[in-house]
Amino acid sequence: MKLNKRVPIIAIVVVSVILPWAAAANASFFLKRDRDIIIRLTWDSDVDLDLHVTGLDPDGERFHICYRNRLGHGCEYEKDAARGGKAETVMIADWNHGPYQVYVHDYSSREIGGSEVLACSGATVKIFEGAELKHVFAVPQDRYGNLWGVCALYGGVVTLINEMTFEDKPGLVGRDPLSTLLPGDIIMGTPPDTNIPTRWSHVAMYVGDGRVVEAYGTSIPVESFSIEDWKYPGMSYASYYRVTSADDGIRAKAIRFVERQVKMEAPYDIGFHSKQADGGSWYCTELVWAAYMHASDGAINIEQSPDPLGVYPWEIEHSGETALVGGHYEESPNRNWLQMGYVGLKRLFQYVLVPAGGKLIVSFADISDKPAFILFFFLCFSVIYVERKKGPFETIPDAFVSSRYTMAGFRFRKSKYAPCSTEEG
Repeated sequence: MKLNKRVPIIAIVVVSVILPWAAAANASFFLKRDRDIIIRLTWDSDVDLDLHVTGLDPDGERFHICYRNRLGHGCEYEKDAARGGKAETVMIADWNHGPYQVYVHDYSSREIGGSEVLACSGATVKIFEGAELKHVFAVPQDRYGNLWGVCALYGGVVTLINEMTFEDKPGLVGRDPLSTLLPGDIIMGTPPDTNIPTRWSHVAMYVGDGRVVEAYGTSIPVESFSIEDWKYPGMSYASYYRVTSADDGIRAKAIRFVERQVKMEAPYDIGFHSKQADGGSWYCTELVWAAYMHASDGAINIEQSPDPLGVYPWEIEHSGETALVGGHYEESPNRNWLQMGYVGLKRLFQYVLVPAGGKLIVSFADISDKPAFILFFFLCFSVIYVERKKGPFETIPDAFVSSRYTMAGFRFRKSKYAPCSTEEG
């Protein structure tokens, strides 16, 4: 009898203590909080459409939520059977991570590049914050393609992309620049025939309407080119970065800055060892860096570690002002041990040649006992990289770097971005 009297007490303890704890531990998956972002895709025609959401986790790693990868990184995917399967939803826990990119892929037409099926599907994407409808986007009906790049979300702001492109592998959604980029985004890439043994040998800014502006090389001024040049095989390894500290107004000012350099036919700057925001001539990274410096009145510096030396692609990649939003990685570039050495030399410059007071050591008496100074300038002038997409060597340093690249023979290890390019649909 005593045992039977204790059973209800134990049950009460389990219900009142254990179950609330378990519910709290799983609240992000079972309870819709007030600030959840709900992305909902619906369509009318008998076609197999899929909702895809990509983003960055707190560690800066890119993830991809869709029907194959339904749960993770604060996101949850659901297929709505109530509409005959013609509705899919991704719920995001809050606005704090990202940038998020929203895509709709026509799986049934994945092998048809010029398909109009998606355009005629009646597809609509609605974005809710909690229960409140914030945005409604309808698929463009005047374009061909099986991938609709819908919009980008970051920091509570939703920005329309609305581009139609083609993608045959659902796992590679996000590799086409047109479906992913916003005007003002920065592209970094490596052409297959580059003479430069770096992961990133060239940088450009996307300005919209399928165009990029770039400081291409010594033979031509700053120019506008088609984004098609940045797709494979013209560019075999490329990543797309967004300046997350810039709003639409600052991005528009940055675009106007680079377009002004095109109109002025600003010349190429061979002085990679330094940078000038008002120099009037530009190498590729200097141009996009200066654009955001001007657009923000100096508040946005996309160089990872500001110093008196030049600004280089890997510094924009690792800047706290930028975030990865996509890319394509058909051919992995070789490891550049010279680049690694140069980064080390920049640190040497910061901590050895520029003391705590911030004054550069310039007199011979000051540096005669510093062998590092000689090494620093040797590398600055002999291991300078020349950004070229095509053509023969133009300088002795260019030939030197390329020959060292051949002898080294190192393969760059798989980066954290590569898994996005190996997913199969």
